[in-house]
Amino acid sequence: MALQDAEKAWLFARRGRQLSEIEERLYHYFLFYDDQLKFIAGQESRWEKWIKAYHAMKHLGEPFRPGFMLDFFEEFCRRHSSALIKIFMDSINSRDFEKIVEIANAVKFIKSFEDKRGDLFRAEILFHKLWLDKKGIKWPIRKVAGKIGWPDKVGADGFKQLRRMCKELNFPLAESKHKANKT
Repeated sequence: MALQDAEKAWLFARRGRQLSEIEERLYHYFLFYDDQLKFIAGQESRWEKWIKAYHAMKHLGEPFRPGFMLDFFEEFCRRHSSALIKIFMDSINSRDFEKIVEIANAVKFIKSFEDKRGDLFRAEILFHKLWLDKKGIKWPIRKVAGKIGWPDKVGADGFKQLRRMCKELNFPLAESKHKANKT
């Protein structure tokens, strides 16, 4: 599975449906815009750890400065707002009423959208699969269960359903010690 396809599958599993192009752009714009406002207000940003890691990669040895995070947010929002403005202005200039209504409906949808409507276990499995496939690492089923918050095992093999789901998603499972001891 190509990386882009795996990312789309993860987002689909997490959201419960695929977003339209405009919904996707608005989703990312509001995600970063809201985090930028939180950061400015001195609240914890959900992207703070990721942005600090990104800074460390790009600026080796330089100390992290809070202004870098604000610059990052502003640049990201600027790029997304430019793309959204272009879509909106193109629809106005072409007098495309349907596109303007589509934009309005996308704003209405994103306003009430919660990014956790789908199958969260499946989404978490796909999220870890992306990373593990890149590294060529396999995890035992118990580790998968712990990482995704799977309910405690029940009976002799409480991971039967989880194992089936991992197999469907082509998750890199290591052979369990329980199976290895039987042979």
